[in-house]
Amino acid sequence: MSAQKKTAPEQPSRKANPGRKTLAKTSGATDPLTRKGSATTELTSEALAYQDALRECTLQERIYAHERVMGASQAEAVLAAGYKCKDRESAAAIGRQLLQRLRVKNAIEAGYALFRFSTADLLDDIDALRLFDRSQIEREIKVVQQTTVERPAEDVVQELLKRERVVSDMLVVKREEDPQGSVTAALTRRLDKLLMRRLELEEALAINPQATTFEVVEELVTKRVIDYDLAREKGLLRFIKQVKTTKYGDQIETYDWVEGLDRAAKAKTLYKEGHEVTGKDGEPLQNSQGVVFVLPNNGRDV
Repeated sequence: MSAQKKTAPEQPSRKANPGRKTLAKTSGATDPLTRKGSATTELTSEALAYQDALRECTLQERIYAHERVMGASQAEAVLAAGYKCKDRESAAAIGRQLLQRLRVKNAIEAGYALFRFSTADLLDDIDALRLFDRSQIEREIKVVQQTTVERPAEDVVQELLKRERVVSDMLVVKREEDPQGSVTAALTRRLDKLLMRRLELEEALAINPQATTFEVVEELVTKRVIDYDLAREKGLLRFIKQVKTTKYGDQIETYDWVEGLDRAAKAKTLYKEGHEVTGKDGEPLQNSQGVVFVLPNNGRDV
């Protein structure tokens, strides 16, 4: 028999002190230019532009820019890049300083363009909001709606008389079949209610032959409502602002067309401010020598 070789037992790994706090990120961020798969023979123009922009930055700036492109916050990106910080507030302050560097800003913009989050993409989204029509995600439904109508009292009296005759005939039959039954009791209450209503109207007609009365009637109407499932099928959920659940069902609110138009105008810098300064009673403003002042921002005499 061959002797088995004994091996020393594996030593337990040293655990970090749980009470020690550190701002170092444990994800082990590496230079995005040297990551596996970054050097490929088939790169898109956007990917090449992103790599070129990263090469203009230092190692820490590259990691910071890439983390920002991947969605990290200011503080998270700074910590991942290995900058020395006292706390998250100081890390965020360093991030704001990094954004002031043109090469870092260019790298982030190139990364956004690569992952379809560039300024042009944002302008396209704003334009889509401007062109959005809520009818695209609406459907028609039939609902019962109550409406108050005014009717001549005499017409209602005649209608009540017809109802009384019908209920009275039914009550005669039910009393013969089941005098103490629940249906008989219900018909009796129904007949009493119709009778009291008719007597009230006849009393009003005795005072005013032209008297009218108000009644609540139900009618079936067509309404257009926002269909959440339809919006999801069409890929238009991004235009739904919020959904509130009420006892009457979900109330869905969409972004307003005017809001989209306003954002588009701001993005296109169409809004301009102008200031006009005048003297008393709207007269031109001038000094003691009678020189008229001209505002440099709009070139108007004031």
